[in-house]
Amino acid sequence: AVGDAIIPGDYGAIEQTDVAPTITAILGGPAPRLSQGLIRFEMLRSDEIKRAETQVEAALQRQEYASLYLHSIGHGPLSDTAQGDLAVAVSSLQVRNFESAYRLAGIAVDRVDQEVRRARQQRIRRERRLRLPPAAGFIGIPLAFLLLRGGRRGLWLLFCAVVTLLAYHGLFLHRDGVYSLSGIVGLRPFAEQTVRLTFVALAVGALLVLWRLIRDGEGSALEVIQTGLGYSLLVVYLLGCQVAVAFWLNGMRLTWYVPDLRVSFWQLVALIQIPPVATAGLALPIVLLLAGLVYQGAIAVNRRVRAAIGGR
Repeated sequence: AVGDAIIPGDYGAIEQTDVAPTITAILGGPAPRLSQGLIRFEMLRSDEIKRAETQVEAALQRQEYASLYLHSIGHGPLSDTAQGDLAVAVSSLQVRNFESAYRLAGIAVDRVDQEVRRARQQRIRRERRLRLPPAAGFIGIPLAFLLLRGGRRGLWLLFCAVVTLLAYHGLFLHRDGVYSLSGIVGLRPFAEQTVRLTFVALAVGALLVLWRLIRDGEGSALEVIQTGLGYSLLVVYLLGCQVAVAFWLNGMRLTWYVPDLRVSFWQLVALIQIPPVATAGLALPIVLLLAGLVYQGAIAVNRRVRAAIGGR
């Protein structure tokens, strides 16, 4: 920023919300009605009177904004302390105690902001408490059943499912992926890439499942089918856990506030992954059976070749 009202210097990065109120202070206008930022007085060349008047106006604006916001989220009014600080600041300005007016107005802004943040967090925590039981039930009940009834094979399939998700994220990061909604240039290309990487990750997990079946010498077609379906179901379960955690933290849609968008990104990715994983899960048992037959056929051929060589 340059101009007569600016003190030259490098002020580093500032909050985006501070831009508008600082510009209006430079132009001599009132702070934007719904501003949530601070006036960066250290950047401005102004006398004591103007600085005090501007800060008191900003505090009055912040009080009006906070009253509207707190009412809109079903919270009570500002505390008497916050309103009292501002009242004393206005009185100091009226008696031309400019230094006191500037200081008390700044304290009033800080206190109002703290109360707004506290009220916002209280409502968010209250809503999360309501969403916690269904999210915890979705995660905990299947996990408890797996631990009680799954046995060693169930735990191995859970391990394979975890490896599958780790493989997906490894591939995603290898392709310079960013966990951010702003990194999605187009939803369709992003969804197509997500599905491709998911299939590759599923192949990694399926190889681990196949290795375990071969090591255990599993020859029952029914057991192979159950194992393939169980693996796919556990991958869907883990993706569902991802959605459940996001549901607990953010809910299923945007309502009265902008939530953590990184969590929303993971939620979106999991919702995109679940249909192809479920679809692939139907075909996976067949693939495992065919792979097992090929492996057994290769062993049989190898034995015959060795026997023929030994007979000679």
